[in-house]
Amino acid sequence: MSLYAEKLDGLAQTFDLVARQDLSRLSMALRAGQTSLAVAVGSGGSAITAQYLADCRRSLGYPPTLVMTPMEFVAQAERFAAAQIWLLSGSGENPDILAAARSCADLQVSDVQVLTARAPSQLTMSLPALGHVHLTEVADDKDGFLATHSLAGAIAALCIAADAACPRPMSAELVAHLLTSSRSRLSRSHRQSLSADLAQFSAAQTLFVLHDPNLISAAVAIETSCWEAALCPVQRVDFRNFAHGRHVWLAQRPGNAFLLALTSAESSEIWRELRALLPSSTPAAELNAPFAGRLAAALTIIDALCLVEALGEACGRDPAKPGVGDFGRDVYAAPGLGALAAALAPPVRLKRSAIALFDPPEAADHDLLATWTQLQETWATAPVRGLVLDFDGTIVTVEDRREPIPEDLAAQLTRLLDQGLRLGIATGRGGSAGRAMRQALPHRLHSEVTMGYYNGGYIRPLDVDLSTDRPSRPEAIAAALRWLTEQGGFAIDRIKDGFVQLTLPLEDVADMEALAHDLENAGMEGLRLARSSHTVDVCLRSTCKTSVIEALTLRWGIDPSAIMRVGDSGGPLGNDHVLLGSKMGVTVGEVCGRPLEGWPMFGAALNGPAALRKILSSLRNTGDGCFQIDLEALS
Repeated sequence: MSLYAEKLDGLAQTFDLVARQDLSRLSMALRAGQTSLAVAVGSGGSAITAQYLADCRRSLGYPPTLVMTPMEFVAQAERFAAAQIWLLSGSGENPDILAAARSCADLQVSDVQVLTARAPSQLTMSLPALGHVHLTEVADDKDGFLATHSLAGAIAALCIAADAACPRPMSAELVAHLLTSSRSRLSRSHRQSLSADLAQFSAAQTLFVLHDPNLISAAVAIETSCWEAALCPVQRVDFRNFAHGRHVWLAQRPGNAFLLALTSAESSEIWRELRALLPSSTPAAELNAPFAGRLAAALTIIDALCLVEALGEACGRDPAKPGVGDFGRDVYAAPGLGALAAALAPPVRLKRSAIALFDPPEAADHDLLATWTQLQETWATAPVRGLVLDFDGTIVTVEDRREPIPEDLAAQLTRLLDQGLRLGIATGRGGSAGRAMRQALPHRLHSEVTMGYYNGGYIRPLDVDLSTDRPSRPEAIAAALRWLTEQGGFAIDRIKDGFVQLTLPLEDVADMEALAHDLENAGMEGLRLARSSHTVDVCLRSTCKTSVIEALTLRWGIDPSAIMRVGDSGGPLGNDHVLLGSKMGVTVGEVCGRPLEGWPMFGAALNGPAALRKILSSLRNTGDGCFQIDLEALS
């Protein structure tokens, strides 16, 4: 008897153990995700569990479930921070699932569910704060190469928990049917009948697993096991996708294929139609589950495991002992994905997402991981003598922009000014920003601060009040005001008139590009539009927040490379975009697609004034009005 056969003989005990477990927490976890996108992460045998979890959620009417390998998840994890994440692993020790867990932790994913057969493990110990662990009982701790017991335990647990999560659970009736049917399928007589169905299979043949879409879990079980145990080449495909070209194999390699169909009442006629059209000399077998619900899908997975036993017998190979090469364990334990998960720090993920969105051609020539490493080195070593800050969304939140500047943030700015740092404020606002800064900072420091009002269109020291020192209006701005109110359809009381700039509520501008086009067609030359998080500003093309950088340079003799710039509207249309066009330009909000400039220091969870607060606290005085960024303080 093969070791794999022994494992199958003992699976009924695992089903019995799981049936006696309290699975209420697992059922609650399923219900908690009933309105969320879910991501099921698993590799090897756990990929089968991941697919079956997707089946359970589908049958419960929940939103879609994405089935991913750990590498797929690590590469895209930032897209799923708001999803329910399921990490599936028999032992909880493989390095790839640990890499996925690392990505969840880095991104502060709020809903992580772990389903495993072993605790404690590296996986369960790595998620004490944000993970919920669901442990399945198994009858055999020495699970074998194909992890049959941990797979069976997970499938049984999910089947029972999903039943409990539905509005009218079958409960005891479901459990009894699952146990009775699983024992029947695992019986020697049933397994021998499956083996007889495969009597025409040869180890030299390619196995085509044609399946009903609702029986994909069982198809994945066969495909995964055949490849992992080196039983035969296998192609998994649904019936109609097989019809789109896979049939050429039968024409060009006659005698080199065996067809295994997994059907339901819905797809059996499609299979019969195909079978009648395909060469009769091609051997085939069928496994049917009339209604492919989650219970039938679970039982078909058991049939799939039994079919693997029959395939192993035909190939003369024990699926539980296929003969792993000396290099195999090293391949399994290779730490590369863990290293990638660590390298894909939250700021890298944000920048990478922005580059993917805007897709600038120059990005193809840059290694973002190397750029992040170099940028950190720059931040850690570059002298900082000046600091230019945006106001709304950076010093204050957009929601609280009419409130005073937070006291602790004002205290940080006061500390830095007292230690010799030169400060500039580059804001789309007018005099209200000056009033807020004067209220926040001691009077003795007002003359030291440079204010760049109206996106840098009017530069004045903080101690100058714009209520008594108004800028003069350029003719281009006057003409734009007339056009906006007379032809552009904007109400005069919705336009904030800053003399050198006109400010429109963001919600009043349906399309920035269309507005810019209309102004240009009306002969409004020398103008540009700048967007903040809540406004669209019409200003002179010569106006730019970088005027504040120039002012600090002229006033204090600071090299521009020693001036740090922080803003929240860093996107291509944002009014901080040009300001942040430097390695010392840091966004605490929108991220642009420039690969070398305008990077965030943190992930999406930390932005606005909270991010600025951490940046300010990281600046260490090195003497003579010079500062350096302490990277450890940013972590």
